[in-house]
Amino acid sequence: MGIVRREYILGALLVCAPGCKGTHPRPATVPSTAVWVDHTFVDCSVDRQSKADRCTVFKDDSGEVLAEGLFLLNTSHAAADESELRYAAFGHGVIYLQDARLLVPWVASGRDPSHRLIDERLRTLASSGSKRAIRCQTAETSTSDGADSECALKAFDSHQPFYVCFYLQGVDSFGYRCLAGDENGNVYEVDYDSAGWMNQPPARGQLLDNSHTFVVPCRKPVSLVKYKDGTLGCAGSTD
Repeated sequence: MGIVRREYILGALLVCAPGCKGTHPRPATVPSTAVWVDHTFVDCSVDRQSKADRCTVFKDDSGEVLAEGLFLLNTSHAAADESELRYAAFGHGVIYLQDARLLVPWVASGRDPSHRLIDERLRTLASSGSKRAIRCQTAETSTSDGADSECALKAFDSHQPFYVCFYLQGVDSFGYRCLAGDENGNVYEVDYDSAGWMNQPPARGQLLDNSHTFVVPCRKPVSLVKYKDGTLGCAGSTD
């Protein structure tokens, strides 16, 4: 995971006064339990099994999902109790609480927009030719049993375009380490961090998606390596 960028300017946040729940027009897709604050609807509950808060953040005018998954308090890395779920704002992927603490993302759900963003980025990189890219993905938040890596290695060896992504869990953010290869043998490492990257990419790389995504071409001749945890990466440096 990269160095996390945060802009905690809590003093400038507008705190929703008690009773504001339900006072704003609510899109049909937004549940009645969601609280309107800072141009969003926030809906959290305590997930006893995972010991985290299960939250969904909706855009207030359309109901679009802005974030969804399991969240933890930045101070204790534990769930906030129901009585503590008093929201002040949403921004930079985190939920600001009225007591100045934050709910930070821990595990993204399938509806979290990060999945769509990274998937579109990988498909674009892999589909530079006429062949359709193979999506080597059996699960959204796990490395499976190594099958995803084997799929990507087989596609690379047979000169088939492919992309594969591995979910990474940080302390106060989540991310993906991904590879995308085209039919011409070019392979790109794509690293996503939900909190954003503060450091700059290597000279041949790009920092995209509002500083959430690194895209760096693998050094040629490209060679892929399978790590002990079952994930896949480029052999050697991408500098």
